[in-house]
Amino acid sequence: MLNAAEAEGLGGFLTTDKNFQYKQNLSYRSFAVVSLSRTSWPRIKQARDVVLSAVQSARAGEFIIVE
Repeated sequence: MLNAAEAEGLGGFLTTDKNFQYKQNLSYRSFAVVSLSRTSWPRIKQARDVVLSAVQSARAGEFIIVE
Protein backbone atom coordinates (compact mmCIF):
# COMPACT_ATOMS: atom_id res chain seq x y z
CA MET A 1 0.00 0.00 0.00
CA LEU A 2 2.80 2.43 0.85
CA ASN A 3 4.59 1.70 -2.41
CA ALA A 4 1.37 2.40 -4.32
CA ALA A 5 0.82 5.66 -2.41
CA GLU A 6 4.36 6.73 -3.18
CA ALA A 7 4.03 5.75 -6.84
CA GLU A 8 0.91 7.92 -7.08
CA GLY A 9 2.83 10.87 -5.68
CA LEU A 10 0.80 11.28 -2.50
CA GLY A 11 2.24 13.76 -0.04
CA GLY A 12 0.68 12.21 3.03
CA PHE A 13 -0.88 9.08 4.46
CA LEU A 14 -3.46 9.00 7.27
CA THR A 15 -3.83 6.04 9.61
CA THR A 16 -5.26 5.20 13.02
CA ASP A 17 -2.50 2.65 13.68
CA LYS A 18 -0.40 4.12 16.50
CA ASN A 19 2.25 1.44 16.02
CA PHE A 20 2.67 2.17 12.33
CA GLN A 21 6.03 3.85 12.89
CA TYR A 22 7.41 0.66 14.46
CA LYS A 23 6.22 -1.52 11.58
CA GLN A 24 7.51 0.61 8.72
CA ASN A 25 10.77 2.40 7.93
CA LEU A 26 9.52 5.81 6.87
CA SER A 27 12.85 7.63 6.71
CA TYR A 28 13.27 7.09 2.96
CA ARG A 29 9.63 7.67 2.01
CA SER A 30 8.65 10.68 -0.07
CA PHE A 31 5.58 11.33 2.06
CA ALA A 32 4.63 11.82 5.70
CA VAL A 33 2.37 9.63 7.83
CA VAL A 34 -0.12 11.16 10.24
CA SER A 35 -1.64 8.80 12.80
CA LEU A 36 -4.97 9.72 14.36
CA SER A 37 -5.45 8.57 17.96
CA ARG A 38 -9.21 8.71 17.47
CA THR A 39 -11.00 6.10 15.40
CA SER A 40 -14.50 7.52 15.76
CA TRP A 41 -15.54 9.80 12.87
CA PRO A 42 -17.42 12.27 15.15
CA ARG A 43 -14.27 12.68 17.29
CA ILE A 44 -12.01 13.02 14.26
CA LYS A 45 -14.40 15.61 12.85
CA GLN A 46 -14.21 17.60 16.11
CA ALA A 47 -10.41 17.61 15.85
CA ARG A 48 -10.31 18.50 12.15
CA ASP A 49 -8.32 21.72 12.69
CA VAL A 50 -5.62 19.83 14.60
CA VAL A 51 -5.57 17.07 11.98
CA LEU A 52 -5.36 19.58 9.14
CA SER A 53 -2.52 21.42 10.86
CA ALA A 54 -0.59 18.16 11.32
CA VAL A 55 -1.09 17.18 7.69
CA GLN A 56 -0.03 20.61 6.43
CA SER A 57 3.11 20.74 8.58
CA ALA A 58 4.23 17.14 7.97
CA ARG A 59 7.41 16.57 5.99
CA ALA A 60 8.50 13.58 3.96
CA GLY A 61 9.61 10.69 6.13
CA GLU A 62 7.92 12.03 9.28
CA PHE A 63 5.47 10.21 11.51
CA ILE A 64 3.12 12.45 13.50
CA ILE A 65 0.57 11.35 16.09
CA VAL A 66 -2.50 13.54 16.50
CA GLU A 67 -3.99 13.10 19.98
